[in-house]
Amino acid sequence: MDPKNPNPEAVQAASAAPREGLRVAPADSPESGRPGADGSRDGAGSPRDGEARALASLSPAELLAEGERLRAENGRLLVERESARDESARLRDASEEKDAFLDMVAHELRDPLAPIATLLQLLKLRGETALQEERAVLERHSAHLVLLVDDLLDAARITGGRMVLKKERVELSAAISNALELTRPMLERLRHRLIVTLGPGLTVEADKRRLTQMLTGLITNAAKHTESGGALELIGEKRGGLVTLRARFERFVQNPSSEELRPGALGLGFTVVERLALLHGGLLSMELDPSGQGAEFLLELPAAPRALSAVPDLAPEPELRAEGNGLRVLIVDDNEDAADMLSFLLDELGYATFVAHDGATALQLAEDEKPDVALLDLRLPVMDGYQLARKLRESPRLRGIKLLAVTGYGQESERQRTQAEGFDGHLVKPIDAAGLVKTLDGLFPRQE
Repeated sequence: MDPKNPNPEAVQAASAAPREGLRVAPADSPESGRPGADGSRDGAGSPRDGEARALASLSPAELLAEGERLRAENGRLLVERESARDESARLRDASEEKDAFLDMVAHELRDPLAPIATLLQLLKLRGETALQEERAVLERHSAHLVLLVDDLLDAARITGGRMVLKKERVELSAAISNALELTRPMLERLRHRLIVTLGPGLTVEADKRRLTQMLTGLITNAAKHTESGGALELIGEKRGGLVTLRARFERFVQNPSSEELRPGALGLGFTVVERLALLHGGLLSMELDPSGQGAEFLLELPAAPRALSAVPDLAPEPELRAEGNGLRVLIVDDNEDAADMLSFLLDELGYATFVAHDGATALQLAEDEKPDVALLDLRLPVMDGYQLARKLRESPRLRGIKLLAVTGYGQESERQRTQAEGFDGHLVKPIDAAGLVKTLDGLFPRQE
């Protein structure tokens, strides 16, 4: 039979025959034909030899059919690869869109918080005694909103793999002290009793700021789910290579059968603590008392190796004093309330301030007043903060002016951009007065 012109009847018979794939003779069968140690052909053949003999045994029609099958399979795999690539790109785009949306939400939430927080700091600085309780309520809730925004962004960073930890040797007692400073107003308001029991030499390998955030989240959640006047207990000890911290608390007794303490029902802050623990190589778990009268959070973190150096405790913020020494400050923000409140606060601290609400006005005001430093909102209309910064630096009359970016965007990428654009600092709304003064002191050291 001519291989190029197979017998039609043979082709038809081969096509009609059921196919069950290529059959390769077992390696130890006589069909394999592999040479044995004595040169005979009754040894086991290699898989490639077996496949070659199997293909050689096929008729031309079968070879054509096998080629078509392989081409179809190859085409299917290419389609699947392209589909997977497209899906990966789609997911990446969706993640970037989500991050951009969260950035926008954070900015929109921080913008109205800025004048509220600044006003409260101004009243405190002035020593106002009227409406102290009402102001305390505003302080607590504005601070809580700021924390919620931070938790929202932290959850997105962790999920997106963009959270960077700076691990160091941290004393657990120091981190607990920092967390208690942040939670003390809540504990006092709820009249909770807190007992802290720590074993000796408890140090962990952790990012100190994030560790304080985790402990603050645990204490806050425990306090929220304890009746007013209830008892909370923190117990720290070392177990092998782990440092464990138990947060025990009395659960609400009015509704012991509720599901309010399910992990998914504990709020965004608890979720962030849980994910931060995992990032640290640790674990956060929760256990309910069978009686329904109590519960316990258990945080486990790796103990610090001896090679890591200890980190000193955070020093308390210095008390604000009116020592601006007449430093001339230009404030540019289209949120008039935010700009005016910041101006009042800095005036109270001894700075000389000038306010503008758009880029064009700011340029003219800067030329007239020659400020030492300008605080620029980055999201100004028409001429944004980046454009305004470039124009201020181009002015011969403003050589040496320092520029501080002011924004609701606190992501590392935004900080890197402001640094690349030549800003001398990056401030996130709402601006902390002590932090601002510290930044200004760094740019313009006080003369003793």
